[in-house]
Amino acid sequence: MIVIGLMYKDFKVMIDRFKPANIIAILVVSLFFILLMRGSGATFIAIILPLVVASTPVILQTSDEKSGWDKYVWAAPISKKGIIWSRYLFCLGLIAGTGLFTIIVNILTQIVFQDLPLKLHLIISIVGLLISVLYLLLLLPAVYAYGTSGNTIVSFILIAAVMFFLYAINITNLGDKFIRFVKYLLNIDIKIVCLAIGFMYMVISLFSFQLSLMVYTKKFKR
Repeated sequence: MIVIGLMYKDFKVMIDRFKPANIIAILVVSLFFILLMRGSGATFIAIILPLVVASTPVILQTSDEKSGWDKYVWAAPISKKGIIWSRYLFCLGLIAGTGLFTIIVNILTQIVFQDLPLKLHLIISIVGLLISVLYLLLLLPAVYAYGTSGNTIVSFILIAAVMFFLYAINITNLGDKFIRFVKYLLNIDIKIVCLAIGFMYMVISLFSFQLSLMVYTKKFKR
């Protein structure tokens, strides 16, 4: 019940931050984008929208810092694991809901315009969801450690990693190896790939949670 109450608190923060007018504006812009670019617009939204929602911890942390919530809840008889667990559940649930929305949008776009294969719409939607979850799992410990600056740190690290990868491809034969690796994955049974991805994300999630718990406990320890 305590975890549910903490999740409801985060929900209220998001509702206060994003008024119905803001949500309607996002939906209108998304619809315009799809009408303009059709399937490409829908796939773009499938990548960008969950990624934007993945930055939710920054909004929640800003609210907690302004209201002094962290200091209050630290003194309350609530387990630190429960506090961290509720934030993880809320943020992951929000991304899952957004991912489901983008999948539905992509299916409807394919039915209406049929300019891209349905399989491509679904793959890009799932990839967008996975990228967003990974970003969230990296962001949460950083936000607990550095506050709202954690978003900048994680974004910088990810951008630097991508730039390094692209640079390595240009000066080495890493690009060819990467293409061969992707082709190898495509030939593997989809069930094995799903199990491998699920296991990888489970390990990352556990590591992220433990790191957040350690940072949070150390930060507010008297």
